[in-house]
Amino acid sequence: MGWFHRGGGGFVFRDYGVAPAGRVENALPTRPLGTFGKGAWGMFGQCREIRRRDFLRLAAGAAVAGGAGLWALRTAEAASSGGCVPGAKIGIQLYSVRDQMARDAVATVAAIAEIGYAEVEFAGLYGRTAEQWRRTLRELGLRAPSSHDDLLGGDARQILENARTLGQRWVIQPYYRGGTLDDYRRVAERLNEVGELGRPYGIKAGYHNHAHEFEPMEGSFPYAVLLEETDPRLVDMELDLYWAIEGYYTYGNPDARPLALFERAPRRFRLFHVKDGFPSRPGVQFADVGEGEIDFAPIFAARELSGVEHYHTERDDAPSDPEGSLGSAQDMYDNLVAEYGAGSRR
Repeated sequence: MGWFHRGGGGFVFRDYGVAPAGRVENALPTRPLGTFGKGAWGMFGQCREIRRRDFLRLAAGAAVAGGAGLWALRTAEAASSGGCVPGAKIGIQLYSVRDQMARDAVATVAAIAEIGYAEVEFAGLYGRTAEQWRRTLRELGLRAPSSHDDLLGGDARQILENARTLGQRWVIQPYYRGGTLDDYRRVAERLNEVGELGRPYGIKAGYHNHAHEFEPMEGSFPYAVLLEETDPRLVDMELDLYWAIEGYYTYGNPDARPLALFERAPRRFRLFHVKDGFPSRPGVQFADVGEGEIDFAPIFAARELSGVEHYHTERDDAPSDPEGSLGSAQDMYDNLVAEYGAGSRR
């Protein structure tokens, strides 16, 4: 599979291979540290300024490249209508400020609203009831479209009741690691069950990935099983962009690339975790959104293919001190809005 790169003489098709052993090398477009729109997909950086001639240039290149240019063509098509992130759909996974939430949850969420976020994604209720949080969110002008919950071992009916009170559309399994594909088939079955229970409330189940779901296993890989075995009417996916790309580099699985996933399962990815870092480097290295190497532009531009509706920032290793964690939340929001934001958050 290849990608279009912006070379000195315009756009050229480049075929990226997989290293014969170990991590993939030089396989995905990245941007220089601390910059937006300067990497291989720099033309998409300012999504509000995408021009039709850019689309036509990529489309022509895709025609020359044949089937291998499908990604560029579809991304260009999406970008031609604008690849921006609606301000009203930008949120944060509150795990990013978990230490502050543990100290003073209400004050922390108020600070998140003050930063400018329109949405929050809960990871626990921090000793308060769903009704208390519903009132707080209403006072702060925030929405909570989703939450992370233990759907595999928790009380699904209570989780769904809380979600209904908060006005959510999804309850999401945040983590699972199995040893066989049959383990993931059982997870898919459970997600379908929760999604069926949520139907009367208009709530679907969801699954949030890490890197290990992309490890080749038994002729397939776990994430493929989750996509194949879950019912799209009942279950959507929350794609963690950093972890998917980390899975690509770690396991050499080309199907872990976000655009490849969108092609495999169109419109299944209603939520993104917009998470940055340095997945091409050995080990796990996070960064604030906009300060790592991931080029989000082609991913966001393919929104018609992915089906994404919500963009939640997250940093797994955010500092524990208030200034550090809320400062990280501020930086992630500012960087995302500055480059891709469109419209009011309300």
